[in-house]
Amino acid sequence: MWTLLAFSGTIAAFAQRVEILSAYYGIGNYRVDVTERVQRLASNGESFEVSSRNLGLDPQRTQGSHLQMTVIDRSGERVQREYEEGDYVDFR
Repeated sequence: MWTLLAFSGTIAAFAQRVEILSAYYGIGNYRVDVTERVQRLASNGESFEVSSRNLGLDPQRTQGSHLQMTVIDRSGERVQREYEEGDYVDFR
């Protein structure tokens, strides 16, 4: 049983290697705070496509948008990352 608990803790730590401080998605003056949604996607430890469908926004207003995130990376540094519409973000 202890082995199982230790293993599940390792999985949780692996999925949280990058801490999402903020995330905004949009184009021009139309930018929406999607921090909570990106944090939820990151907690699964999987990759996702930058799209209005995945980020829960109106595709009519977000065509050609980009995702801008401020994160604490695996080395502990605060960095800003940007992804274009259609790019994949991978938290593994």
